[in-house]
This record gives sequence, structure tokens and C-alpha cells, in this order.
Amino acid sequence: MKERSFSFRNELLCFLAIVCGIAFNLACSSLNGLIPDSPIYLDSIGTIAVAGMAGYFPGIITGVATNILRIFFDPENPYYAILSAAIAIASAFFFGKKLYKKPVNIIWLILFLAVIGGIPGTWISRILWGTEIDNPYIYELFRIFHKKVGIGDTLSAYLSNFAFDIADKTISVIIALLIMGFIPETIRNRLRNSGLRQDYVPADTRKASFSQMRRSISSGSVILILTVTIVSVGAVTWVSSVLFARYVQGQALKDAEHAIELVKNKDAIDPDDLRDCVNNGEASPAYEDIKDKLAEIRNGVTDVKNLFIVYPVEEGLRVVFDLSRQEANKMYEYGEIAPYVEAFQPYKNDLLRGEDKIDPIRYDSSRGSLLLVLRPVNQVSGSLVCYIGVEVDKAANLDYYQNDFIIRVLLITAALIVVVIAWSIRLSRYRLVLPINSMAYCANEFITD
Repeated sequence: MKERSFSFRNELLCFLAIVCGIAFNLACSSLNGLIPDSPIYLDSIGTIAVAGMAGYFPGIITGVATNILRIFFDPENPYYAILSAAIAIASAFFFGKKLYKKPVNIIWLILFLAVIGGIPGTWISRILWGTEIDNPYIYELFRIFHKKVGIGDTLSAYLSNFAFDIADKTISVIIALLIMGFIPETIRNRLRNSGLRQDYVPADTRKASFSQMRRSISSGSVILILTVTIVSVGAVTWVSSVLFARYVQGQALKDAEHAIELVKNKDAIDPDDLRDCVNNGEASPAYEDIKDKLAEIRNGVTDVKNLFIVYPVEEGLRVVFDLSRQEANKMYEYGEIAPYVEAFQPYKNDLLRGEDKIDPIRYDSSRGSLLLVLRPVNQVSGSLVCYIGVEVDKAANLDYYQNDFIIRVLLITAALIVVVIAWSIRLSRYRLVLPINSMAYCANEFITD
């Protein structure tokens, strides 16, 4: 009962410290947000303080939970949770080794935390958002580095973010040190030992136990948990990316079908006028009007890259309208023949017969890697008027979004993996290794005596 009471009280104290650390982080970042365009965030003060007093696991939980909870204020924040975990690890190591006793070491801590927040943070912003700078004050410093000093764009962006992060971490470390200074020594000791299950293991015995222990139990448990976690996360990420890619492709195809339905709508484009354009081209009175309507449809439907009207002949697809984007390398004029490329050969006969069931065609062309949807327009009698073709940029809508999705998932799960590793080390250390090795150490001392 004594053991359970001791453990429960300390773990409850540790839990309260974590909650207070998270609340302090959120409060500081919210108050700082009252200053327009402030480049100083102050959202890691609680993380540094909790990690310094309670150790790795509580500090990591504080930092990661802060980033996750801030999703309600800033949807981008969870992607930076791995950086908060790294800040907690660095702070726990620094204070655990009592390096703060030398003032010069505090400066090194500030610089190291600024490196964690400024350098990888800039990289994440660039990967996810395509820009390293989204703050006017940081941009002004960027201009100084780039225009006046003559440093390149990328390096200037990293240096600018790093410089402001030094200011952020300087304020954060100073406030964290003040908080830790106000906490009584007895409370700090209880936080530091919150993982212990017994209060009757002397400190010397505990230290000797860890220094002489066999690490097979601890290492084996951590490696097993880590392996299972990584394999599980890898499998979930892969399956999720595949499902996401199918979803994106399905949405693109729906947009293509929607564009085709708009073209086939008789209220928008009269099939008889369309047939006249097929036969007479630009000489048709309705040609320019239909071309403008097709351009409006192309621009109004998401993910549609190119839209065109063609009529299949033996040599290829005779172009009636080509509403390609301006970046296309080649735009066909009325009457030109687009020959059947290899990807079209299996569908050539179906096209000549005016079949409706044409599967989406994937092919590479001068326009890029494309997914083409072809649907016929028929007269009331059933004879073919033309085919409506809609091209979707497969590379942009599938590969890019799939890679972006995987990066986002990995950034979030990386932080959660760090939490799992810290938890497994804490669990195996205090509930397996220390009790077993303490008993072995005490037995050995008894035998020696």
C-alpha cells in the first residue's frame, strides 16, 4: 500500500506538471498572438521547464500535446510536433546532467534549441507550404541577408528564421529557468523520481543498480516495442497513401465526368451547332460561341487541365476544338489529326464505332503525364457527332498529393513514435530493470557482507 501510494502521488504530481506545462505553452502562444505578425512564439516554455524538472517522457508529452492541441488555432501546428519532442529531449539532457550550473552552457542550450526550431522548422515549411518565410519581420531580415549581404535565397531564409528563433529560445529558456527556480526542491525531486515504484530504494543503490545492470531486459523491451510501432506505422502509412491516391484519382475522374456533362447539356451547347462545327469548323456561325463556352467550362471545373472536341477517323483523332492550357507545348488547329499513340491503340476500333464505354486512358505526351476521359455526343438517331475529351494531369493530382500526404503523415507519426520510445524506456527502466537489478544488487551486497 505504501508503494502504491508513493507511486500514485508522484505520478499525479507529474501529470499535473504536464497539464500546467501544456496550459502555459498555449497561454503564452495565445498572448503572443495578440501582437500582429509577431515572429516570437514562446510556445516551448512549458516544454523546457517540464523536461528540465521531470525528465524526458513528461517533457516530450508536454511538447507534442501542445502542438496537437494548437490545431484548433493553427491547423499547421501538429506537423511541427517532432521539433517540440526534440526540444524536450535536449532540455531534459541538459538539466539532467546539471549543465545549467555554468552560464556559458545556458548560451549553448539556447543556440542548440534555436537550431532545432529554426533549421528543421524552415525545412518543414518549405516542403509542406513551398515557402520558408511567412512573416513580414523575418522577410525584412531575409532581404538584408539576401540584398545587402549577398547571401543566396535558401541560406538567407534559413539564417533569418534561425536568428529570430534565437530570440524566441532566449526568452523561453530564461522564463523556464525562473519557473524552475520558484519550484521547491522537494517538488522537483518528486517530479524527477515520478517514475519510481518504491520510495525505499536508496539513491546510492539505485545509481549502482543502473550503472551495473544488464541492459538486455531494457534494450529488448524497447527494441520490440519500437519495431512493432515502426512496422505498424509503416503499414498504415502505405495503406493510407494507396487509398488516398485512389481517392484523389477518383475525384479527378469525377471532375472530368462533370465537365463532360456540362458540355453535353443541351441548354449550354446545342448538339446541332456542335455537329455543324465538326463539319465546317471555324466557318460555322456557332464556332466562336461554343469555343468560349468550352473555355468557361474548362476553367470552372477543378483538376481539368485540357478540354477538346474530336472526331475519330482511321488515321487518328481529327480535332474540332482544342482548349489546352497555355503551358501546353502544342495546340491543335481545326482539322488537324492527332495520331493514335500506343496507349490509344486498344480503343481505336471502339472510338471508330462511337462506343460509350471507353476506359480512362493513361499516357505520356508533350503535355505531361495525363489521364484522358473520352465520352461520345450522339444525335437522337444514335449516330456519332463527336467525342468530348477531358485531360486530367495525373502527375499533379496523384503523385504530388500522394507524396505530400505521406510527408504529413510521417511528420506527425514521427512525434508519436518518439512518445512511444520514451514511454517504453521509462516503463522498462522503472518497472523492470530497476526492481530486478535492485534486488540483485541488494542480494549481492548481503552476500558480500
